[in-house]
Amino acid sequence: MGGFGKSWRRVFHKKFYPEYVRRRRIHIGCHWESTDSNLLNIKTSADLQNFLEDLYKICCQRLASRPPQAMDWRESWHPKRVAVYCKLVNRSEVVELFHNETFKTTPAIGGRNEGDKRPFFVSSVWHRMLPIDGRQYLEIVTVFHGDRTSNSPWRHRTQGNQLKPFIESLDNAQLNLTWGTRPVFDT
Repeated sequence: MGGFGKSWRRVFHKKFYPEYVRRRRIHIGCHWESTDSNLLNIKTSADLQNFLEDLYKICCQRLASRPPQAMDWRESWHPKRVAVYCKLVNRSEVVELFHNETFKTTPAIGGRNEGDKRPFFVSSVWHRMLPIDGRQYLEIVTVFHGDRTSNSPWRHRTQGNQLKPFIESLDNAQLNLTWGTRPVFDT
């Protein structure tokens, strides 16, 4: 996955959340399809897990990262700093989370704070829909949760840290942790 800015991190709303586009007249997101046989072989969460694990191992070998260290980058692709959730669906089951009033004004999710007109922060969450056979998709939400500083992008100005409520929302939608580590929350 690659791209610049916020839009590539979100599902193509015209395809997966058309009522938002009709209501707001704003196009968000993109949708990629591939003929790459590696991606075409991903049909289940187990397939995605194997793909990500193999990719991680190859990257560690090629970068001579032994033992692999978690970098202190916001989007560090290390199993201790990222959690990948997914579920086989016919339509997006979590796209509306990104438009929840609290979540969309949490920098890690919506890229902005309450009252900001424009995003000032690149989101720490990727939301993609991988086409499977027919009209099914593997809905994938990648959550970079490694930034736990006092300036954490997961902190909403008035509602506090939103990482736990966001993860709980994914759990409620029955997305399963497929790769990485579930964030540990302070009690």
